[in-house]
Amino acid sequence: MEENEGLYQVDRIVCETIKEWNTAWIKFQAGEIDGIGIDVSIAQDYKGSERAYFTPDDFVQSLQLQSNYEALKGREEEGYNKTILAQEDFRKALSLGIDRADYNRVCTTSSLAGFGLFNSMHYYDVENGGVYRNTDEARKVLCEVYNVDWTQFPGETDSEKLAAAESKITGKDTSAAKELIDSAVEKSILAGDYKEGDTVLLTMGTSVINEAVQRQFDYLEKTYTELCVGTKLEGKIKFELKDFAEAWADDFRSGAYDICTGGWTGAAWDPGYFLLAYLSDANRYALGWDPTSVNMTFTMKGVGENGEDITETMNLMDWYYCLNGATGAKYNWSASALPQEKRLQLIAALEKEILLTYYCVPIRNNFSASLLSYKMEYITYEYNTFMGYGGIKYAYFNYDDAEWADYVASQNGQLNYK
Repeated sequence: MEENEGLYQVDRIVCETIKEWNTAWIKFQAGEIDGIGIDVSIAQDYKGSERAYFTPDDFVQSLQLQSNYEALKGREEEGYNKTILAQEDFRKALSLGIDRADYNRVCTTSSLAGFGLFNSMHYYDVENGGVYRNTDEARKVLCEVYNVDWTQFPGETDSEKLAAAESKITGKDTSAAKELIDSAVEKSILAGDYKEGDTVLLTMGTSVINEAVQRQFDYLEKTYTELCVGTKLEGKIKFELKDFAEAWADDFRSGAYDICTGGWTGAAWDPGYFLLAYLSDANRYALGWDPTSVNMTFTMKGVGENGEDITETMNLMDWYYCLNGATGAKYNWSASALPQEKRLQLIAALEKEILLTYYCVPIRNNFSASLLSYKMEYITYEYNTFMGYGGIKYAYFNYDDAEWADYVASQNGQLNYK
């Protein structure tokens, strides 16, 4: 087509499945493949490479904590406790006990600390470039969940104060976490679920035990073992890692183990809809938690017929149905019925309620770090959520195949990307 003249220099694509990253790394350095993700094991040497680029996406990794009390109880053995996970105080302690920035530094190449259900790639107003996480409503959620008083931060406006406060959130409060652990033990004893002296044994599951997963497990085990020092669980908490293969997600949701790291991607341009991943029976990890049994009293401002406020008490799913204009919902507050700015207030309220259950504890906003071969170039290395880096349509080459083979040979078959 005329408009594609000079574009699409790519005329052949070869795909190869390579199971082990180290094998792919050898082939990349030999010029046999044109791109590779930077594994954390080489990050120190290659993150600063002129051929490195960093790509955000809408995936938020969270610690998913088992919510099925009966399943937890059913897997307990004499001297070992699991039902302490049913205590909100304990789950909150796990949230406040982890340094998310350090976790990502140690366990990932380029990802950032995650605190909410959404990250910077979720747009509530696509046409105008409105990022949900940058709104006052979204920032207030994080400040309230992580106990940061945004009113005490510098700024001439509330928006400036909220932005300043959000930038200081770490998610970590060790002293509060230790108090919550002791509180959870006491409540478990009163409930008849914990015997003093029992060991809390938490099983982490995964789809495959590889270097990256082992690194995450080791970090969490070390973090939470140290967190329990000086509490009623000092020396009484243990972790184990098991491979649940392809069934890992379904096995977790059915109650087969206690902790996994997982999350959702998709619907980045519709955060109101995306909340369904955390609420519906078909999607959420926490199947032992029932959003239809959790009532929320909330005031939607300026949405009545004459612009009046509407205060209602509904369960979380009914609020969700109103937000998305579902058939039979009491109100239609979908994007076609309300301005996006008004819908923000309910999106934020639902995000906060979900976070405060501590069944899903965000820890990572995903960024991938990659190396691109000297053979080719993208038209831009500034990532665009709609166009990526331009893809194969705009990609161009520094060498054709024959020239590339000659260049690799001139480097003795070993390319240096440092």
